[in-house]
Amino acid sequence: MCGIAGFLGVSEDGLIEKMLNIMRHRGPDASEHWISTELPLALGHNRLSILDLSERGKQPMWDESGRFCITYNGEIYNYRELRHSLEAKGYRFRSSTDTEVLLSLFREKGPSCTDELNGIWAFAIWDASARELFVSRDPLGVKPLYYAAQGGVFLFSSEIKSFLCWKDFPKEVEEAAMFETILYLWTPGPRTLFSHVRKLPPGQTLCIRPGAAPAVIHTVDVKPGEDLSGKGAATIEGLLREQLHRSVQSQLVSDVPVGAFLSGGLDSSAVVAMAERDGRSISRCYTINYAGGRDWEGMANDIHYARKVARSLGVECVEIALESSVLKQVREMIWHLDEPQADLAPLNVLLISEAARANGDYVLLSGAGGDDIFSGYRRHVALDAEKWWGWLPLPFRAALRHLGESVPSAGTFGRRFKRIFRYADRPGDERLVRYFNWAPYEYALGLFREDVRLRLGEHDPLEIMRGALKTFGGTTPLDKMLFLDTRYFLTDHNLNYTDKMGMAYGIEIRVPLIDIDLVKLARAIPAGLKQKGATGKYIFKRAMEPYLPREVIYRPKTGFVAPIREWMLGPLREQIRSVLSRESLLRRGWFSPEAVDDLFKKVEQNRDDVHYLLLAVYMIEEWARMFIDGERP
Repeated sequence: MCGIAGFLGVSEDGLIEKMLNIMRHRGPDASEHWISTELPLALGHNRLSILDLSERGKQPMWDESGRFCITYNGEIYNYRELRHSLEAKGYRFRSSTDTEVLLSLFREKGPSCTDELNGIWAFAIWDASARELFVSRDPLGVKPLYYAAQGGVFLFSSEIKSFLCWKDFPKEVEEAAMFETILYLWTPGPRTLFSHVRKLPPGQTLCIRPGAAPAVIHTVDVKPGEDLSGKGAATIEGLLREQLHRSVQSQLVSDVPVGAFLSGGLDSSAVVAMAERDGRSISRCYTINYAGGRDWEGMANDIHYARKVARSLGVECVEIALESSVLKQVREMIWHLDEPQADLAPLNVLLISEAARANGDYVLLSGAGGDDIFSGYRRHVALDAEKWWGWLPLPFRAALRHLGESVPSAGTFGRRFKRIFRYADRPGDERLVRYFNWAPYEYALGLFREDVRLRLGEHDPLEIMRGALKTFGGTTPLDKMLFLDTRYFLTDHNLNYTDKMGMAYGIEIRVPLIDIDLVKLARAIPAGLKQKGATGKYIFKRAMEPYLPREVIYRPKTGFVAPIREWMLGPLREQIRSVLSRESLLRRGWFSPEAVDDLFKKVEQNRDDVHYLLLAVYMIEEWARMFIDGERP
């Protein structure tokens, strides 16, 4: 695990060193680079040593033929099997790393080698013979990879902040991406807030030749596995249980201690249970204790459940208190995120990663992704509930929408009721994509100044998801929504902050619930066994009954969150007020001071559930101060 960076077509002394140095947190064990003597070309690598801690694991790494050079971030979980296959073909290996296996497999099969990988990756390989650079990202987007391409110049990096080191980097902001960040609270790929920076979409491999624009030459996707429609629930339950065990066990490979997140929810608890099924594997677990164990904002505190699971499985659990004092790290969080995200949950991961580094646990297993492949979000329950009203004629559905608009949103019930019926008068797929909106289109647009609104013109922020649905072969509404969850919400929100907050302290976070083989199985499971009425993860919960207390399996969902509404009315209030002053907003020129002031009033009066929208505006302004103005946290 590490940070990677490089470029082709840039002539600037010291650039690769600067790109690596600004994200040295990703690889505290070593920093190396290779610079071509023939072309304006460089590959760089910050190393976090996990497999083969010796010098033999150093990168950039050349193959024995001297033709291919790789810089790579990730873990290939089936590298041992691939190595045996390559050895049978005559390949010899100097190290015990998965890096060398990946490099040799690329030498053997070219870009299509990604079809055989089970793992998480972002890599760049230079073919010195063909004078071609290849960059690739894993099919679920677990590892980040950004690139900037213009006029025959190509730069890539694990983090956007590396591009700030390039003296000619244009800091132009893409207003369409900013609008989407307000609407979703995160930025759906491939856009970023910088006009000249893109996220490499999950599963894609690009080829870049000197002086040419990058071209997509290969794409790998995770297709559903064996057809399970003819198998009973008990059979599928057993298949799921065993595949989950295999997936977790495959991700325990490490030459350093492996710890785990343990929120007390089903996902993280299941991962720890499967890790411990064959005996002691986890060094210790980490959990968040919210404000001394009290409940908040209608959510039950997780700590009771985390303790219960730890006792049940016999694992040590480190409790980390989440108090408002953590807010002093908000700017640190924004800097490491690289992209504005209107969420304070990343602070939880930041705190746990900091504690894990202090304890010497450099690898952590996470339960991220369970809600995205098995169901588990409230929008999945709302989607299932459409069977009771979705068939109604348009006038009746329009009446439901008007009813939702009239319900006060100060309380939890009102907020959720309003969101469920906000788009009731839309056709099926149009309703589905709008479940990802945090605010109505018109309201989000109204936060911007008039000149920005005019430039946005007819931009449709939903088109990216609408277009993705057209490429999806699934037919049930739930399968469609899970596809969008996995492709966008998981990749661009949850996985982005999970990776960035872990790597901020040099911690590798693995996500076995979205192991490729497990995702293949999950996508083949009938939708009715994932969401059964109001019960999400139905088949997953049944599969875990032999290993976890029922109280944990069937508890109400909480989520890995933070008390945003409480903090915005208290310890974060003045900080946001100061950053979003009228003078600041006018100077930046993006948001309407009047509209933002209205947000403040609604937050203070607890009206219309706009807390996250105000947080989104604040995050964007703080991001701009760092990434455009040059401030550092």
